[in-house]
Amino acid sequence: GGTAQRPSNGGPFVGGAQSSFLVRRGRLRLDGPVNDKDKYVFQLDFGNTSSVNLRDAWVDLKSGMPKNTNFRIGQFPPHFSYTLAYSSRSRESPERPLGFSDSSNAAVIYKSGQSANPGEINPGAIIPLLNNQDRDAGAAFSWSLPKLHKGTTGTLTYGLFNGEGRDNNGLRNLGAGLTSIYRAEAVQTQSGGTLTVGASAYRGAMPVRGGAPVNGTPASFVKAGRNFTGIDARWVAKNRAELRAEYHSGTFEMTPDRAQFLAGNKVQAWYTTA
Repeated sequence: GGTAQRPSNGGPFVGGAQSSFLVRRGRLRLDGPVNDKDKYVFQLDFGNTSSVNLRDAWVDLKSGMPKNTNFRIGQFPPHFSYTLAYSSRSRESPERPLGFSDSSNAAVIYKSGQSANPGEINPGAIIPLLNNQDRDAGAAFSWSLPKLHKGTTGTLTYGLFNGEGRDNNGLRNLGAGLTSIYRAEAVQTQSGGTLTVGASAYRGAMPVRGGAPVNGTPASFVKAGRNFTGIDARWVAKNRAELRAEYHSGTFEMTPDRAQFLAGNKVQAWYTTA
């Protein structure tokens, strides 16, 4: 396939997926104590489909903090929803749920992208709600409740983030203001397993074009609100069987391809897994 020196991707048996090897993800991870209370995490990712990029770079600080509190700062997974916070050989998925994907390749729903003409809608195109936001730069304060109830512990967390996530080019805050994320979580240990129940809130904005281009001139940027809440539950039995469910709803004020502002646009997402 193709007319250039090399065959096109997906050409019939030549350079296609039928006859090639792929390192989807390589990973270099370092973590350890700074002292008897504080710790650090640093991770680089690399693979055939992307350049080397910074995934984790954060510290947990407990020194000088009130009892049962933790301050985290750097680039790390936002705590909205159930969070797979650490790289692991045993976790069930390498990705975050419901749009917290690390790339378009990882997203459950992703088709094409924005039109080359700013503000022009690309029919049928859709980008995940929180694309490239599996990690974000910011700070978070957590308060642990070790004796919430008999056999039950809890955690309250508030975080402030850029709200734009990350990509291989080092995407920064694009001027839409910082994003606040709130989470309350309770964990109950029973004879048959562990039950985790959580509630999260996401309050932020993102710059998008205010409308379609006029005579080839793009419309100005406006702030599109991204405000939604979610609940989640997770049951892990003694035999390692696991049930998990999440539901989120709110407003995401832009078209599915993020080309234009769409006031009051409603979104919802849910899934269950066993």
